[in-house]
Amino acid sequence: MDRRISRAHGPLSGNPWTPWDVARTVWGRRYTFGFVALIGVVFAAGAATIWPIRFDSEAKLFVRMGRENMTVDPTASTGQLVAVQSSRDTELNSLIEILNSRALASRTVDRLGPAAILASEGATERSAITEAKARLKAALRSVGLLNSSEIPDAERATKKLMSMFRVWTPSRSSVIAMRVRSGTPESARTILATMLDIYHEEHLRINHNEGALDFFVEQAAVDKREREAAAEQLRAAKNRLGLVSIEGERGLILNAIGSLEQRSLASASARAIAEQRVQYGPDQKFCNTDIA
Repeated sequence: MDRRISRAHGPLSGNPWTPWDVARTVWGRRYTFGFVALIGVVFAAGAATIWPIRFDSEAKLFVRMGRENMTVDPTASTGQLVAVQSSRDTELNSLIEILNSRALASRTVDRLGPAAILASEGATERSAITEAKARLKAALRSVGLLNSSEIPDAERATKKLMSMFRVWTPSRSSVIAMRVRSGTPESARTILATMLDIYHEEHLRINHNEGALDFFVEQAAVDKREREAAAEQLRAAKNRLGLVSIEGERGLILNAIGSLEQRSLASASARAIAEQRVQYGPDQKFCNTDIA
């Protein structure tokens, strides 16, 4: 008894463990350690076989100060205005809330169809986990523990899409990152691209000034009427004063110059004939040649 106690090692005995003591302890419990290792391998292999394979599709949005944050509504007054300053974090959080909204997910489901969202699971998940859930729900409905009313496909697709989608903002940046995790890479890319398109449409709708287009159309029509009225008044004034346009005035001047040149040539020809008659007598005949 005394000899065993003196040979004891470990924290309780005050003697440090040696490698030999560790090896001897492991060898003495080799069956226990082997069984635990075998159980761990079996569970890891089962999890790797049953656990569904997921594919991620990521995108990033760069948020900058746009015109909607720097301009004034064209229908607003240009008098005294109070500037409301909003921080960068407030703007980023607002955009994140839009991306995480149920309305965005519902519009994505409406555009792609509930079948495209519900069918985005991998083959392993459909064959194992999904079937197990379906059998469990059927058993619970049969005993009356679960409501027998079916949830619409659109509702189930919307909830699933919201669970598949994640959005976050890296620290100290103006970038919004988002990710869609799906069972196939094609469905992940398609869903994320559709959500980005719908977000851009929603962003334009939110930052659109209500009534701005009607205001500009009305102002353009008013300007057109004023220009037409001014042109009509100018035309009437020209007619009253006998004025013509620049092109017409230029044509009249050119015609007058041509007429004067013809008169000058005729006068020169008549003068030459008169001088010849004076020189050779009135009975001499001359040929009058006009140069046109």
